[in-house]
Amino acid sequence: LNPNYYPVYYRIGDIHLKQQNYIEALQAFEAARKLNRKWEYPQYGIGLVYLAQGETDRAREAFENITHQKKKFVPAYIKLGQVLATQGFFDDALTEYAKAAQHQPYAAQDLYELAVIFNEKGNTDGAIQLYQRTIETEPTHAQSHFALGEIFYTSGNTETALNHYQQALSVMPSLKDTFYEPLEPYFAGLMTPDQAMPIIEKAMFVLPDEPRASFYAGMIETDAGNTENAIQHYEKTIEIIEADASYLQVDLPLGSFLDAYFKLGELHHQQGNIDTAID
Repeated sequence: LNPNYYPVYYRIGDIHLKQQNYIEALQAFEAARKLNRKWEYPQYGIGLVYLAQGETDRAREAFENITHQKKKFVPAYIKLGQVLATQGFFDDALTEYAKAAQHQPYAAQDLYELAVIFNEKGNTDGAIQLYQRTIETEPTHAQSHFALGEIFYTSGNTETALNHYQQALSVMPSLKDTFYEPLEPYFAGLMTPDQAMPIIEKAMFVLPDEPRASFYAGMIETDAGNTENAIQHYEKTIEIIEADASYLQVDLPLGSFLDAYFKLGELHHQQGNIDTAID
């Protein structure tokens, strides 16, 4: 109907980008830009394509072109800042974010995404500051609280870590699963008890009343030959599930919480505590 209707080319590019069809996305964005070079969105889309493909130099060039031509296009400053951080130019990244803030208040998610990049690139202090700024912008930003928990736990500041973990879990309880996901190789027989122990110790520290923590700890201690420790963990598991029988309906990677009784019986039997094992 109208081959020069440039917005539709942009939307086609956007759809292809979300589907990771990068060649088609780039072609559509280029077509939109040729039809209207004053419209910044096609150039922005081109930058996103390059960024998704890991071509940071070309992405940086695309976003810089927008910031030179369209001073108030905030998304370009944000993405340019993220590209610069990815390339290790942390101060320059913060400068671009500051330019964005001149035109529009920070969005918490934008600060969080930059913090993630800082953290991945080893700039821990900068990441902490950005996570904290994210929380100042949105106090219930669960991912930032959780990320700070991870950083402080790793550095040995466990009290501060626990505070952030608890705040994250109060907003997003599903984050509990994150503490157990690293154990998947253990369940598959690809991790030793010694490797699994620090993972479950962190889970027990953060989630002392969560039966998965003590149940898995019992399994790991059993495999490590630490029978007394395993017995204590299974007893803790049973204490929790007897206070809330709904846990018995929960499926686990290797059985259910009902197995805690059986495993505890086996351990007592091995120690010669026959009556206790039968109970």
